[in-house]
Amino acid sequence: MNYAQKTAALFSQLSASEKGYLKKFFKTRITVLSPKKAEQLNDFFTLVETSPEALPGGFAVDVQKDVFDLMVFGLEEYHKNSTTQARSYINQVEILLEKSINSQGEKLLAKAKKLARKEANYEMLYEIIEWQVAIHSLKPPTEKNIKIFDDYFGELKELVEKQIKIAGN
Repeated sequence: MNYAQKTAALFSQLSASEKGYLKKFFKTRITVLSPKKAEQLNDFFTLVETSPEALPGGFAVDVQKDVFDLMVFGLEEYHKNSTTQARSYINQVEILLEKSINSQGEKLLAKAKKLARKEANYEMLYEIIEWQVAIHSLKPPTEKNIKIFDDYFGELKELVEKQIKIAGN
């Protein structure tokens, strides 16, 4: 199955609100491209939207792939919720730590933790606290930092107890 077929198949499975969102999303995303590239992507997207069963093979594979990728990315944005946003923050933290930008990573973890708590997502909270411990372990062992470690480990213990309690019911 080529990208034209994949794109048409995906588009045919979308709800009316998803299609509407994607149309707006797509138009805003292609504005940053060169006019020629934007026109190619827009032409292909319009064809997918108006007559997906008649997709010709005249579009370059990279145009087809780019439209498909933009549609998937747009759907990800459309369906974004607290859990997926927290997961995105965690992924960004990993990148920031590789670049030694730990303070920004800590800020993202705080945001992710707030979202995970809101959803009562204990597994994600556990992972977030593990990341916090990893970042904090790079700091010097002062009294204040040791207390913060104790707080993190206390949170981990509470999470485990909550999970045991949930599993027991």
